[in-house]
Amino acid sequence: MTSARIVDAMRKCASEKAVFDSAQPALFPSRVPEGKHLQVVCALIERGGRVLVAQRSRAKAQGGKWEFPGGKLHEGESPQDALAREIREELGIAIRVCSPLSASTHDYGDFSITLLPFLCMIEAGEPAATEHEAIAWCTPDQLDSVDWAEADVPVFEEYVRELNRRSAKR
Repeated sequence: MTSARIVDAMRKCASEKAVFDSAQPALFPSRVPEGKHLQVVCALIERGGRVLVAQRSRAKAQGGKWEFPGGKLHEGESPQDALAREIREELGIAIRVCSPLSASTHDYGDFSITLLPFLCMIEAGEPAATEHEAIAWCTPDQLDSVDWAEADVPVFEEYVRELNRRSAKR
């Protein structure tokens, strides 16, 4: 993705003012009982032609695998509010939540998760790995070689398709 395309996407994000209807059923599947299924938000934070990825703590499930940062959706919390809270807690930055990608559900056997991914941009701060082993800025062509947590694979694949779609429109 060229830097001009990133700038265009960020301008679009800034102009959208991050207004979403959190009740959209296609984007936000209904909740199921805790323990069996978790709703998790994740941020695809774009900057300078790169996207931020985070390595999970080795002390957690899927430890050492890479993911898009985010976390669990709390009862009564909108996905956008949950994402802003989680990114503030995990990376110490403020973000603008721009536009959603498709929700993706993955079954790990003893539990399953639905990821609610959003394209985002940094509004304030510099990301720091406070809860992750490491963070890294990857170009779109580097994403295929990342050792992803299984649930994040469909998200990165859709993200790359979206970038290609944007590129084809130019």
